Amino acid sequence: SVDLKITKDGEEHHASGTGHTLSQEQLDLICLVDLGTEVAIEVGYYSNNSSNSQEEKTINFAFVVTPDEPAVFVGGFQSMRNYLRQNTIDKISRKDLNRFESATVHFTIDENGSTVNARLSQSSSNENTDKLILDAILSMPAWKPAVTADGILVSQDFIFFIGDQVGC
Repeated sequence: SVDLKITKDGEEHHASGTGHTLSQEQLDLICLVDLGTEVAIEVGYYSNNSSNSQEEKTINFAFVVTPDEPAVFVGGFQSMRNYLRQNTIDKISRKDLNRFESATVHFTIDENGSTVNARLSQSSSNENTDKLILDAILSMPAWKPAVTADGILVSQDFIFFIGDQVGC
């Protein structure tokens, strides 16, 4: 059996089928998939065990549909790290740096390579630091935008964790 679940725009859709071929309902669900859609698949199958009897097993896997060529910070990863350090960590006062908590920022690189829709999902616990982080993300130099296999420029979502990532 195959259970297919997609999460698109925060809404879940399910389709199930038996056998090794996808049902029409599953095929229709796959047609809804586009960039950024999360796809989760659960496959149920029988396996012969050492006593020659069949044992029912399950395998689960999931993925998010991404562009063929992801968006890239012009100058590379180290250049982006330097930019973010110079425009965030280096600008936080020593007093605030000692109380700095990790922050999580979500943003999108649009089809033009611009940073849009920046928002914090986890605050640094300091209003000034949060503003500094958002300003740095929104002011980043243009990126090389993501590209599909057809050569179409598309937007791509990112999540950055800023701060000490030591621990659980």
